[in-house]
Amino acid sequence: MAVEVQIVRAVETALGRSLGAARVQPMPGGHSWDTYLVSTAAGPEAVVRVAPRGGTLDPYDVGVERRALRAARGAMPAPDVLLVAAHPSKFGAPLQVQTVAPGARLRSSQKIPLHERRRYRAAMAVALGDLHRLGDPSQLSAVKTTGEAIRSIIDVEVEHYCRAAAARQPGFEIGLRWLLSNLPGGSDEPVVCHGDYRIGNILWDDGGEISGVLDWERAWAGDPMCDIAFTRQFSAWGGIDREAVALYEGASGRKVDESLMTFYLRLERWRSYTASMRGISALASGKSDRAALAAIGEAGNSGMWDLASWLEDGLGHLPRDLAKRPSHYAPMLSSARRIEIARHPGTGGPLRSHLLEDDEGSRALRRSVDRLRAIGGMQALTKALDLSDLEAAWEAAFEVLTVAAADGGRNLQPALQALGLRFTGRPTFLQEMAWR
Repeated sequence: MAVEVQIVRAVETALGRSLGAARVQPMPGGHSWDTYLVSTAAGPEAVVRVAPRGGTLDPYDVGVERRALRAARGAMPAPDVLLVAAHPSKFGAPLQVQTVAPGARLRSSQKIPLHERRRYRAAMAVALGDLHRLGDPSQLSAVKTTGEAIRSIIDVEVEHYCRAAAARQPGFEIGLRWLLSNLPGGSDEPVVCHGDYRIGNILWDDGGEISGVLDWERAWAGDPMCDIAFTRQFSAWGGIDREAVALYEGASGRKVDESLMTFYLRLERWRSYTASMRGISALASGKSDRAALAAIGEAGNSGMWDLASWLEDGLGHLPRDLAKRPSHYAPMLSSARRIEIARHPGTGGPLRSHLLEDDEGSRALRRSVDRLRAIGGMQALTKALDLSDLEAAWEAAFEVLTVAAADGGRNLQPALQALGLRFTGRPTFLQEMAWR
């Protein structure tokens, strides 16, 4: 109840009037913010986004969306930010109050006829082109070129990694090596990039036109091709490709450079993993018990091991300041924390069972160590695995392979993928839900 009172007070402050009897309703959507709709008898009044204690964007900057929406003003339909209350906040938590954008969301999983999908995708392409042509990137950054912007965003994600990762992650570091070895030159001026442009963040009016674009917390001044790649990676049938490319090009006044897509697809995938690290860090430290973070973090950790496949001849070395970090292995979540989270009132059904299930984890650990022992070829690895305790053998192998991966090449792929089998060989909760 106290949270609802604080949210209503924040809306009243933003609007400059009393609401009287108001209803505070949690809104469905992503897990980056706790989002609420505040309504009265007259209708919806405002949307409040509260920074949770721990989460996928921790540490939170409640002003980032205000800056992003100023940068996008006049270029793309979006809500306005009416109030920003940073920490320490008189409303109990860092938050922002936004206007209510009209319209309804679509979901990529909805059964929508092919011709309607094309129509929606066409509208998304034109709107994104308008943003890239008309947005004001100076509201977001002082960078002068897209090449400078890309290096800057990589540095930001590395900072998140150094702060949030439970241990050095070989897959993530291999991804970093690949990106630094393949940086595009990028001498063009940056544009306003939404950073999370996908079907689930777009509102539509009854006529099938875009009435609002939401969730600007990942907005930045960068290369427009990054937004294009993001849609192809994370927006299912809403990806800007095929016939939508020409529509985007007409609206933006620029060409889609397909030669950059591999780089930006990999950049967006790599960037997504720091969010899962931050969620797991919040769970492991006790800042949060939100069960959704366990699912997101577990799936992210599993996916990072696949980045070992990016190893190829000619990759540069890992930056020395990263390579010097301790490579000790710390489990994402201890057994005690998994049980504690599973007992949380917000946890139920398949996720609770999954968090309490240890047999799958034990079997995956054994498969991982058995595969590592079968590979051989590295004296240090063979010595590390000469332990009867499977957990200790795996941790010793982790130490050896993490250090080797900082400079290693393609020959390390089999061992790294065998090491990661401990996680990729155990179904994640998200995979289990897909099977049901």
